[in-house]
Amino acid sequence: MCQTLSVLEIFIAMMVVTMPAAGEIQFDQQVMSVDGRVIWAEGADINGDGAADIVVVFRRGIEPATQRFVAVFYQQSNGKYHGTADEERVISEDTSFATVADINNDNKAEIVLVNAQGVSAYTFQQGKLSLQPEVLIQTETAAVFAEAEDLPEWQFVADWHKSGHTEIAVWQVGALQFYRMNKAGKFERFETLHIRPATWTDSDHARVFQAAFSNRNLSIALGYAFPELVVGDYDGSGHADLFVLEEDRVQIFGHKNGGHFSETPTVVLDFRIRTQEERHRKNSYIKSLVADLNGDGRSDYINNKITGGLASMSSETHVHLNQGGFRKAPDQIIKRDGFSGVIQLSDIEGDGRPELIEPFAEIGLITLARAMISKKLTVDWLVTPNHDGKFDVRGSHKLAIVFALDFSGGAPFKGFYPSAKYDFDGDGIPDFITSPEGKTLEVFLGSKKGLFSDEPSVQIGAELSPYTAIFVDQRTQKPNLLTYFRDIVGKEGRIVVLQHR
Repeated sequence: MCQTLSVLEIFIAMMVVTMPAAGEIQFDQQVMSVDGRVIWAEGADINGDGAADIVVVFRRGIEPATQRFVAVFYQQSNGKYHGTADEERVISEDTSFATVADINNDNKAEIVLVNAQGVSAYTFQQGKLSLQPEVLIQTETAAVFAEAEDLPEWQFVADWHKSGHTEIAVWQVGALQFYRMNKAGKFERFETLHIRPATWTDSDHARVFQAAFSNRNLSIALGYAFPELVVGDYDGSGHADLFVLEEDRVQIFGHKNGGHFSETPTVVLDFRIRTQEERHRKNSYIKSLVADLNGDGRSDYINNKITGGLASMSSETHVHLNQGGFRKAPDQIIKRDGFSGVIQLSDIEGDGRPELIEPFAEIGLITLARAMISKKLTVDWLVTPNHDGKFDVRGSHKLAIVFALDFSGGAPFKGFYPSAKYDFDGDGIPDFITSPEGKTLEVFLGSKKGLFSDEPSVQIGAELSPYTAIFVDQRTQKPNLLTYFRDIVGKEGRIVVLQHR
């Protein structure tokens, strides 16, 4: 499949798209493409010149003849990108997942790959990407079999111990290993933590994961679900602790002398926020967050539960403040009759205490029927002030946004999920950005009052899909948008970049 850009698309790609009423926020819109179907894309500085390049992972062919590739679009001296990739490399069929990260702190990001035998990376050397990935770590990993049609991204390269050392996290079945670069420039194992993943099993007779739940025929199945890893400070000592999150269960691997984490958890808490009926029906979804809510230097804990069906959906957010430890009873419960999940925390006031941002929609048969007919859904984004760790529900500010829906499959929204993490107008306060219909970028400016503007301060015409990432260009120190069209027929190889000027 070959994707080329028309003359009109090239003309549009060179245009500066801006609103006269907000001249301080301007974007250059550029359109690129790969010969294949995009899996994911990221902005990162690959060649070390300080400007963000575009890394695209994509595939060609249909299973079982799928082949995966990585492409790099280098940012030119004039700030533009070429319409087609500058370099492409093959991703081996045994690669299970990947990320883009600077593994050796040389201000150049590498394309890091994991398979069953260890970790390798494509690196930028002598003016180009290496022809073959360099082996970094040789060890048995949990990534035993790769999926031919996909290449999931996981951010496993980070300063996990907050010690100034970049480390690579490697999952094994029953253990988590951290690798750190030694003085010789080689990665060696720094420590091993004992963490058991959750498992699920199935057989052709059980039929739990078949039919409406799977679309796959199977004889037997065995799956591992590895928990989320978050670095925080449990005891307020200023040292990093590792929070291991799995629904409403948290394990904390505290720091110990030598800058290591404890090999086994020092704290294990199971909050059990599901009722007996919810555990029986298995009709609830739980997501946890870790953040310092009251500015005391200790990480607090939040879990959010969505339960019920279309006729009886409800949501609860439980807040547990760290007062020398967590109590099982929450310090605050926020209840909503409807959907209120995928919450965000963002410090809009700039006081070190993040506000709670939650999408809310009343879900019922009538609401669903209206959405099916109109192909639109109103979602109220509730911005709730934070008063020393207690959220002021009565003082919540509402942003009502009408989203266009897509019932053809895949992501339900035509535009991307809103973000309140980045500052677009340069005042040091995060702004709220969204694309309700996938045709415009809307920016609701934040203020130190902990509120966003009631109406979008900026509206920019741009083609934006549900698959949109935000990255900061180190040369300009401004956030940019990168969108691609995964599995959207006719646009599978298309990439659109909005560069913030």
